[in-house]
Amino acid sequence: MCIRDSMESDMPKLIPGAEVAYFEGISEAEGIEKLTVGNTGLLLLEMPFGQWNQPMVSEVERLIEGRHIQIMLAHLERYLFVSGNRKYMRRVMELPLYVQINAGSLKEWRKSKRLVKMFKKQQAHLLGSDCHGVHYRPQDLAEGRQILQKKAENEATIQTIRVQLEQLEDVNEEEILKEKSRMTEEKSQMAEEKKELYVRYSGNREIYDKVNVCLLYTSDAAAEAR
Repeated sequence: MCIRDSMESDMPKLIPGAEVAYFEGISEAEGIEKLTVGNTGLLLLEMPFGQWNQPMVSEVERLIEGRHIQIMLAHLERYLFVSGNRKYMRRVMELPLYVQINAGSLKEWRKSKRLVKMFKKQQAHLLGSDCHGVHYRPQDLAEGRQILQKKAENEATIQTIRVQLEQLEDVNEEEILKEKSRMTEEKSQMAEEKKELYVRYSGNREIYDKVNVCLLYTSDAAAEAR
């Protein structure tokens, strides 16, 4: 293998594509399929940064249902906190499409928790870098993956602890029930023995009292030993 072939084999594979900005009438635009990523049929769609509306939702739906184009919404986290967008975002996300999140957004405390939850619920599907160069918005996919992995590991640890505590509570509850049952059984047995003593020594009150005291003392001593 020559040096050039070796270098080419180590290089990442480049696939042509475009980030397509939404515009009114996009669902009817000729040649929109030419802007999909490679030959995947996937269109990376950038929605408006202002407030969305129902016609926008309908346009996206027509792209999917009418033009049979797979849609990936670019950096959805940018629209999460736009006033009035929530209901339209919910309607869009109910469509059969993919959601891409910028890795850098996972480092923002205001967004991180919500974005991780979206990945967990499979409301977000892919990480992107939105890289514009080595200085302005550099590539940070590795860091984004590490954040997601760490969050997942922490949640797994918390879930393991929670399960162990629940199991411990179940064991403790079972032991308490067993102890209550045993004490109830002992009390019932003592009552039967006292009844038997009364029947046997009812004619001699002095003997009955002495044996009864002995029985109570033996029971208390056994309880303390446990």
